[in-house]
Amino acid sequence: MSYLFLSCTKEFSLKRYYEITADNIAILSEEGKAKDLILRLLMKIVSDEINDVENMGCMVANASLEMARYDEGIAELVEKNLQRMEKAICTLLKHGQTNGEIDPSKNPEILARFIVSTIQGIRVFSKGNSKKGLSAKLVDIVNVAMSAI
Repeated sequence: MSYLFLSCTKEFSLKRYYEITADNIAILSEEGKAKDLILRLLMKIVSDEINDVENMGCMVANASLEMARYDEGIAELVEKNLQRMEKAICTLLKHGQTNGEIDPSKNPEILARFIVSTIQGIRVFSKGNSKKGLSAKLVDIVNVAMSAI
């Protein structure tokens, strides 16, 4: 299989993934408390990983690890996707600060970047661990991330 074929296939997949991730971003736009929505998103990511019976993983995490450093087009798509999630989380965090739920002294941009990194970390971590006990480990990661907000 040629590199060009792999690159084109991954680019198509990442564009499709961009459309699919709208579901995750939609969670952040629902009515509710900011922390509750972020927790819901993180637990959805955990569920996705636990229920990934084909062990395919997240296309963005996979492309980031495998192809982005070799292909500018893929790197750009990965970056746009991560920025889109970061922006949605940051908007939600700012709303939480406005309504007094989240400490206003915390930088929402940095927190959003941390949550995006946590999401990607959950995805990568789940690939390197057996399914036995994985759920509890991932929930531990979520709990630590939530304590930072």
